[in-house]
Amino acid sequence: MATALYSLITGRKFKHKLAMTGELSLVGKVLPVGGIKEKILAAKRAGIHTIILPKLNEKDISEVPEYALKGLTLHFVSHIEEVFSLALMEQKLQDGLNDKKTSLVKPSQKQDRVVSKKLTPTKKVLKRGVKVPARTARGVVSI
Repeated sequence: MATALYSLITGRKFKHKLAMTGELSLVGKVLPVGGIKEKILAAKRAGIHTIILPKLNEKDISEVPEYALKGLTLHFVSHIEEVFSLALMEQKLQDGLNDKKTSLVKPSQKQDRVVSKKLTPTKKVLKRGVKVPARTARGVVSI
């Protein structure tokens, strides 16, 4: 979850065919978890190529059969910064926002443009006949 939030904030995309497990302390330390053998077998079955695991779970790899480890790349980490560097690509999402499909704001538009329309209260009728005031100047409708 922390990596997903970090990805959203920084605009960095996740690498493909990647799985990770572990718990995170408040200071960023990656803590061990249980069920490593089952998690690796499930990742192998799902077509995952790279797995990020806590450093303290390195001893649990001895329980995993050799055939399950074949074709997998295992990374053992002890801090969240290591996870970010392994799990996320260096390219930012902002680079891809210039094309028409994903562009949210055209470069020619001013982002802090002031709308000078006068707000006029109107009445909106719901299904049950209840009248509710609505504002339509900035696309804001309160229902």
